[in-house]
Amino acid sequence: MEAVGRVKPAVFANAVTAVAAVSYLLCLALSYLLPDILFAIAQGWVHTFNLEPVRAATPTPLALALLAGVVFAGLIWVASYAVASLYNAWAK
Repeated sequence: MEAVGRVKPAVFANAVTAVAAVSYLLCLALSYLLPDILFAIAQGWVHTFNLEPVRAATPTPLALALLAGVVFAGLIWVASYAVASLYNAWAK
């Protein structure tokens, strides 16, 4: 059986969190700058549902959106750290 490499959980979590945070910020920027395009993309993903009733009348306040991004990044870090730790434990 081939030896499986170990993953450093903190390094893995940092990398995954960086990618997720940048993705969140790009999506946030898109929602402020081009909300109709973002809505069209979302409608394409759930093409069998009408998303018009859940469309926000006003954009989310920036402070709240940034706080949500920090919470999102924290959850991503914890989850990816757990995944790397479990991988190391189970790959033995």
